This record gives sequence, C-alpha cells and structure tokens, in this order.
Amino acid sequence: MAADAVLALDGHVVAVDDAGVTARLGWPGGRHACAGGTSPPRLRAGGDPAAVVPEAEGPLCLDLELHLPAWGVIVSHDESTIANT
Repeated sequence: MAADAVLALDGHVVAVDDAGVTARLGWPGGRHACAGGTSPPRLRAGGDPAAVVPEAEGPLCLDLELHLPAWGVIVSHDESTIANT
C-alpha cells in the first residue's frame, strides 16, 4: 500500500439487533478508530470510513470487532505493509 493513498472501507452488519461494530486502523506512530451499532427497529449498520494512508513505513493493521450481546465478540485482523515509493 502506498503512502497518501485513500483507503476506503465498507462494512455492513445485517439483521442483528443491538450489535456493535468497532474498526481500528493502526500504523507506526498513529491510529484511527470508528464505531457504530444497530438497535431496533434498525436492522442494519453500515459505514464507509475512509483514511489517507500515512507517510510511514511498516505495518498497516485493520482490526474489526463485532459485539453481539448473545455471543460475545468476534474479532478479525488484517495487515498490509506501507511502502513509500
């Protein structure tokens, strides 16, 4: 991933009452986070967070958490590398 690139994320939780979603984007020296949720009668939570890839070198990590009252937390981790070219 190149520094200064726009990174757009699109996330959706469908048909889950009272779910919470947290997204954290982290890199050496910084991070960006956003959160949202669903509550009746809404059945859908979505977000289109966008961030500009920082002028840093190293890992760019995306951590997603889906908080479900009946089941706990489901966690996902993805990692890329920032390369200044």
